[in-house]
Amino acid sequence: MAQRVKTKYWGFKGGLDLVTAGLEVDPGRVLGSRNYEIGIHSGYRRIDGYERYDGQASPSDASYWSINFDASDTEVAAGETVTGATSGASGVAVIAGVLESGTYAGSDAAGYLILYGVSGTFQDNEALQVSAATVATSAAAALERSADTDALDLSYYRAAIEAVRTNIAAVPGSGIIRGVWTYNDVRYAFRDNVGGTAGTMYKSTAAGWVLCDLGHVLFFTAGTAVFTVGSVLTGDDSGAKGTVGVVGLQSGAWADNDAVGYVVLYSESGTPFTNPETITDAAGGSATTSSVGADNALPVGGTYRFKNYNFTGHSGTLKMYGVNGVDKAFCFNGDYFAFIPTAMTSDIPTHIDAKDGQLILTFQGGGLQASAISNPHSWTLLLGGDQIGVGDEITGVLTTVGDVITVFSRNSTNILSGKGSDNWEMAPHSRTSGAIENSIQQAQGTIYLDDRGLTLVQQTQDFGDFQDNTLSKLIQPRFDAMKSKVVSSVVVRSKNQYIIYFDDNTAIEATFENRKIVGFMDLNYDRVVRCIVSGEDGDGNEEVFFGSDDGYIYQLNKGTSFDGEEVGAFLRMAYNHFGSPQHWKRFRRVTLEMSAGVDPNIDLEFAPEFSYSDPDIPTPTIEDYEVKGGGGFWNSSIWNQFYWSGQAVGTLTGYIEGIGYNMSLLINSAATHEKPHAIHGAVIHYSQKGIVR
Repeated sequence: MAQRVKTKYWGFKGGLDLVTAGLEVDPGRVLGSRNYEIGIHSGYRRIDGYERYDGQASPSDASYWSINFDASDTEVAAGETVTGATSGASGVAVIAGVLESGTYAGSDAAGYLILYGVSGTFQDNEALQVSAATVATSAAAALERSADTDALDLSYYRAAIEAVRTNIAAVPGSGIIRGVWTYNDVRYAFRDNVGGTAGTMYKSTAAGWVLCDLGHVLFFTAGTAVFTVGSVLTGDDSGAKGTVGVVGLQSGAWADNDAVGYVVLYSESGTPFTNPETITDAAGGSATTSSVGADNALPVGGTYRFKNYNFTGHSGTLKMYGVNGVDKAFCFNGDYFAFIPTAMTSDIPTHIDAKDGQLILTFQGGGLQASAISNPHSWTLLLGGDQIGVGDEITGVLTTVGDVITVFSRNSTNILSGKGSDNWEMAPHSRTSGAIENSIQQAQGTIYLDDRGLTLVQQTQDFGDFQDNTLSKLIQPRFDAMKSKVVSSVVVRSKNQYIIYFDDNTAIEATFENRKIVGFMDLNYDRVVRCIVSGEDGDGNEEVFFGSDDGYIYQLNKGTSFDGEEVGAFLRMAYNHFGSPQHWKRFRRVTLEMSAGVDPNIDLEFAPEFSYSDPDIPTPTIEDYEVKGGGGFWNSSIWNQFYWSGQAVGTLTGYIEGIGYNMSLLINSAATHEKPHAIHGAVIHYSQKGIVR
């Protein structure tokens, strides 16, 4: 008697579950994963790629142009720049010129060039030149993505991507990237110099990384009238000049004619300032030099942390502020760089924030200090600076909902509330729970990793009152094993994600929906994410950049590969008994419901596992399909190939033949040029047999 075939839909959702007992685990969850994220709408989505960045055009934005030529006597080699003598257009050869007729020796060679990075418009019948020497004549205008076949188009397009990639350089220097930040739509990267003797600061430009001039600091005493930022300061004896970027008051008072401090100068000209000499500006500022100062220089080493903040309210005064844990705090406004001396004896801040017009810095030993109101360069008590201690090493500070600052230590948490340091109140939130450094972010509340797991602090209905809850119970063993390896974290708002990175190339991604975490997934970028920043471009689009050990800055969620290498991804689904945990079943077919945008070229492998991978259960047989790959995964050595159906709602169908009382699916993807796909669920065809005895 023929067995009746049943079908059941198996929805994929919920993320990793490493603790729930077999019969209780939601079958939509996964027991293991790599480089799949929880989809914004449903299912599991293979992650986007990343690619190197220095401000030049991105590899994934590359294209190619083809231009026919004739009357050529010289072959154009790959990598040579071709220029139109009449139009001025230019492009770089992706491959050597393709010869279709004639010979170069006979000066009648004809064929076509494949160019990338084209600027301008090539004209028909103009001389084509390499290094100012004519090598051919154009036989038509250049056309974009115009290869004769799909295969050639794909080949040239991918070659253009890789050619652009090779032109993007690492941040000059040595060692790891120590900091990356976005300010005014420019990326800034910090790395030790080649000799490892000092730190350097670079900015991204259309021509790649450019070293930032950190400017000059000049110290003064006997100040009688404050200098004006933006004015030109002049040495009365030397005639030296420089534009005032920062005025810092360290002691005394201008009104008492005994102000002591410093000015940061840029755009200097003339001979050097002398010591002592009177220095004045056109606005009436006056003091006497006490030192000719020195060029600003960053120390070697450190871990950089940043804050963009506007202390004046004027749209043009937003600045970038930073600390590195090895020297004084600093600021930068795109024109000048300035250190920020404080009143601390050991002036080496470790974390940074700002509140109510005051810059907040933390120091070793649990100290927290605030600048004068609206003046981050003044730290004297006379001008309103203040200092607070929390009695524990601070691991982070973060302004949160309600305009309060949460001050995290390794074993405690405090809430700093109130308006201005005169009215501040530091109250303990927890005397036993703190945050692991580099894990603190603002996402649907303040989220951080502690010994208890991933914790979310949210404000209650009562202002100033907070409650927290642990979110990671289902994957707590993972956090227990990795909490000592945290190196960075980020919030990706466009995907509702919090991602925490570890020093072994791995990461854990958490997805939020309606202020709740809907699940966690494991990631592995094949490189360490030492530092990471999420910002916006000039159009308000989110952009995420990270620095790694190889000296490169990478843009996350960009391109289809890991900077030219394949993205390896897999899912190991929880075991599903389809409503009858103690009945044998003959499994026959799997149909995955998928979406992949406009790219149908999806190559997936799958293998079923039956009865909790019982070694006594026969290995399933798979018929009529190509077996791919060698070796296996989790005791499964047979991978079947799915085939894309081409429907509006994509499906991939594979046939299986196996018996068990439950089934898990292993789904594997390894691709370099495929766009991400999402797997929403599966329809399983099976026949129910007798009860398990």
